[in-house]
Amino acid sequence: MRRLYLVRHGETDANLNHIVEGQIFNSPLNEHGREQAKLTGRALADIDLKFIYVSSALRARQTAVEILKNQVIQKTFEREICGLESCVPKFRIHSGLLEINQGDFEGMKSEEIKEKCGDLYRNYKTCPAEIVFPGGESVIQARNRIAQTLTEIMESDPDGNILVVSHGGALALAFICLFGWDINGMFHSLKNDNCGISIIEWPEQTSRPRIVVMNDTCHLIKINER
Repeated sequence: MRRLYLVRHGETDANLNHIVEGQIFNSPLNEHGREQAKLTGRALADIDLKFIYVSSALRARQTAVEILKNQVIQKTFEREICGLESCVPKFRIHSGLLEINQGDFEGMKSEEIKEKCGDLYRNYKTCPAEIVFPGGESVIQARNRIAQTLTEIMESDPDGNILVVSHGGALALAFICLFGWDINGMFHSLKNDNCGISIIEWPEQTSRPRIVVMNDTCHLIKINER
């Protein structure tokens, strides 16, 4: 059996202020986001990950590094104390996991976009498959990019556990690609909170994927309640 772990990056100030980040507006994790990333690393520490694939965006890389730190600690303990053969997961940065390129909208607040481009904003909310972001990519182009990237990732190891650290929109498209769902029907229905963990598994190589966990944030309860 193999499992694919999907994690959205930790919180940024742009998230708090409802600013579209996309690909170019490359903000770092804020203090709360760093705490989220550390707790996510602890939650995944005992998972035997073979690969960690991460978007090249700063916020995603910072999140993935915290997860990797905990993997290194756990694997070292298993080798040094328990005498087990244990390897640190391979760490790969992949630009194919970047968020949807939202072009001219990146760096703008959602309300500002709604005021200036009302028709496009409404169409994005109702028919995202028809949207092309000015100066960016279409949602269909992003879907195709994510599909190709997932194919490459899944072929990297046919049996081992793989972690992907990416973005809300990109992860929604990952689910759509893996399960063949309709973009217009599902894109805005798939919620990925900061550092939420989703798990998809294949019981056998020929099996269809199935969802084990979706957007689990139980490991963040203490800090999210502050």
